[in-house]
Amino acid sequence: MALLQELHAVEMPLFVLTNCSDTTFLVPLERFDFLDVFEGIVASGKKTTVKLDLEIFEILEICVRHMGNLDDWIVIDDNHLNVQSATISGMDAITCNNH
Repeated sequence: MALLQELHAVEMPLFVLTNCSDTTFLVPLERFDFLDVFEGIVASGKKTTVKLDLEIFEILEICVRHMGNLDDWIVIDDNHLNVQSATISGMDAITCNNH
């Protein structure tokens, strides 16, 4: 949570990339105020693909195109397989576990 707060404080554009559908993700959006710092949400469940599929990063690129290319972004995920997929797609990515 501290990393999210630090990135938001320096006005870093933040997006959520989730395997939930848009409707499923409504529950956490209503429940957790910290999600308000994100500028957008790419819900892969609605796009019929998931984070492990490289196609999801093509969808993400379309969503953030107005802010730069994917190589301008970094993926932070708690699943090393998702991080590996992001890296294969050409993005910088790190695993961050708060467990």
